[in-house]
Amino acid sequence: MTHRQSITLQGPETLPPDAGSLPETAGFAHPRHFSDLDGLRGLLALSVVFLHYGINDQLKRVSGGHIPGFTFELSVDFFFLLSGYVLSYSTRNRTPGVAEFAIKRAFRLLPVYFAMFALVLAMAVFTTRTLPYLISPLPAWIVLTDLFLVTPLTGIAPLDVPAWSASFEFYLPIIAVALTGISGRSVRRHSVALLIALTFAMSVAVYFVAAGDHYFGLRALLGLSAGCCLYLSMPRLTLPDALFKPLTMYVLIASLLAVMFFASMVHLVAIAFPWIAILAVVVGTRTRTLLSSGPMAALGHISYTLYMVHIPVLMASALFVEDIGGHPFIKGVALLAALAAAVALTVFVERPGMALGNAIARRFRP
Repeated sequence: MTHRQSITLQGPETLPPDAGSLPETAGFAHPRHFSDLDGLRGLLALSVVFLHYGINDQLKRVSGGHIPGFTFELSVDFFFLLSGYVLSYSTRNRTPGVAEFAIKRAFRLLPVYFAMFALVLAMAVFTTRTLPYLISPLPAWIVLTDLFLVTPLTGIAPLDVPAWSASFEFYLPIIAVALTGISGRSVRRHSVALLIALTFAMSVAVYFVAAGDHYFGLRALLGLSAGCCLYLSMPRLTLPDALFKPLTMYVLIASLLAVMFFASMVHLVAIAFPWIAILAVVVGTRTRTLLSSGPMAALGHISYTLYMVHIPVLMASALFVEDIGGHPFIKGVALLAALAAAVALTVFVERPGMALGNAIARRFRP
């Protein structure tokens, strides 16, 4: 249980890789690709992989215990915020039907989810070794709740621990679409006030995350809702053009990393994270920095599959090497393997699943 208590990871919503070339059309088409945000998502995705691969343990060892490490768990709150923004942007021209939207979400998230679920379950069943981040012995009820994506509702991470966010990324947006006809106008009318209130609430939540708590569902709800309200608030926000400069984006990235570093020592510092994250999303929609470079764009494109596969790869490594925590070189090899596996999953599982989902969803378009 001690391993699983520190897990906070999520698979963020992504824009299609060819979004920049799409025309202005209705529905889910993205006429503009936020390349800087894609790169930032990839960077933060890698930071959480480093967290789970033991970067903080190494920092503690090197510093003699004086540096506790980074609170990279906060990256998940940025991902929820960005997902809420992107999902709202993607439905800007029309609100899809619930069935259409649910099918798209299912084929967006679940093929990779169930592939990793099957892989981790197979390792848990057929090995007698203790694997990182896996409860042993494995409770049968977790297997059952994983099948319905409800394990995180119990406060426990699923078999593939990063997949806890898939439950909220799947169910919460569908519920939001179902309620849009009831609350859509009200939310739009009060979006700025709601954004401020939600950001304050996020500040409280991330403070407790820095202190070692989780609040999985609450953070997902606050982040997704704040991202939605941020998008709806954009027409009402008057921001100077001077803000949308590459230097501003670099400062914001440095600020996010600084907060995650110092929050591990002074938890109160974490309350600044949501406010900086909101500015980063706003500025990142109109800048092109090194985050838009080829390597960062590639990392952004595989961010979801990297999230989902890096723990199974670490588990697989532990099948061959005992006490993997004491082998930094093996973890480095595992990182390279995770990147390669993420590319393969993106090409052969995620993208085909999304294409199939789009084709099926068109039949349910009202």
